[in-house]
Amino acid sequence: MSRRTSAGMYASTVVSRLAFKKLSRYLWGTGNWANQISTTSFGCFEISDRVSPSHEAFINAEQIPSPMLAPRKEADPMKVQTILDHIDSGHIALPEFQRGYVWNRDQVRGLFDSLYRRHPVGGLLVWVTESKTADHRGDGQLAPGVVKLLLDGQQRITSLYGVIRGAPPTFFDGNSQSFTGLQFHLESESFEFYQPVKMRGDSLWIDVGDLMKNGSKGLGEFIATLASIPENAPKLGVYAGRLSQLLAINEIEFHEDEVTGADKSLDVV
Repeated sequence: MSRRTSAGMYASTVVSRLAFKKLSRYLWGTGNWANQISTTSFGCFEISDRVSPSHEAFINAEQIPSPMLAPRKEADPMKVQTILDHIDSGHIALPEFQRGYVWNRDQVRGLFDSLYRRHPVGGLLVWVTESKTADHRGDGQLAPGVVKLLLDGQQRITSLYGVIRGAPPTFFDGNSQSFTGLQFHLESESFEFYQPVKMRGDSLWIDVGDLMKNGSKGLGEFIATLASIPENAPKLGVYAGRLSQLLAINEIEFHEDEVTGADKSLDVV
């Protein structure tokens, strides 16, 4: 993701025309004039038509909140693994007013395909507020002090959590089958959901959740299994590199904008 700095502006982020139209509605209540833009820059955003179809698909499906009036600031980027850990610890949660999980399997596949290929997948918008006054979804306990409530990014983060952790987060409300059983093929570098007849007995199909949960140890085990099959020998190094690239999704950073202040109301955020 392209980033540059200029006085008084956030770092530059490459977005598609579709994403920018949605963003302009979100900030100013209209996206019509974004039709006039081809490839240019506006403030902190560089507008580009060169975005993968899978990226467009999940940006189009991500929820955009009502127009923002509250001041925002850009926080330090957070790695995927850190975001998931913060959900587990109660430092990141979902506000009560957010809708549930609505993504389907195609959108989850598109997200992981874009992350694997290091395509831009957008940032997060969070509301930083006191946990004692934060109305949140689910039965999970919030951490004491300041917490972050997800305003934009719920579908992506829930999908990542479900695949990588192997279970939905505590704030989950939806169909967990949308992210259960995601597989990756080492030869075609494609993502599909588990199909017993097609995948059973084929060592090149990798369970994404199993690899992610077991980390470096799991990576070594998968490589050892591949090495034990003679026909894999000619491409063992290639397959090992692809496994490492897949596992490194955990290390991808999401940029984050914050709406700050315990005094903010729902009318503002």
